[in-house]
Amino acid sequence: MAATYGRVLLPYGFYSLVKRSFLGRAPDDLKLEFCDTRIGKAVNAFTVWEKKVIGEYKVEVCNTRASDEDIQRADGEARKLVREYKVVVFSFLSCPFCVKAKSLLRERYGVDDVKVVELDDEDDESGSVRGPALQAALGNWTGRTSMPNIFVDGVNVGGCYDGTPGLVPMIEQGLL
Repeated sequence: MAATYGRVLLPYGFYSLVKRSFLGRAPDDLKLEFCDTRIGKAVNAFTVWEKKVIGEYKVEVCNTRASDEDIQRADGEARKLVREYKVVVFSFLSCPFCVKAKSLLRERYGVDDVKVVELDDEDDESGSVRGPALQAALGNWTGRTSMPNIFVDGVNVGGCYDGTPGLVPMIEQGLL
């Protein structure tokens, strides 16, 4: 399956499902609305399925997008942030599920208690190397290459709706 995925999809680029779409450039309120639509739920379900089927392959691909030195430096940076902050969200600006997770966490914990690291922030001077290196480091550490990748009290809880067990399921179960 992974080899087929690589032959079919990678020639088009290894990117977020929405990054280059209209939705990736849409205002945050539309991204929030998208998450609760049938299409948004289908995109999330595809992401969960994809991780099960080719998650390790995606981590390998991410590791080719940055040097070993940059990945090692990014790993140290990510682990330091997770130790220093109660809540850390590694995010893509273009991702609707990242927007939703940041919104929920800021409502729950306040703006000052949530550290957000945008992997695709083009205004970040180091972003051209930093984003891919952080994505690879997080993939190696957590097995997740999709964003958001959320840590609460030093523990990886997954993404917005998925993961171990994911932010929304934790809120719904009263675990946060």
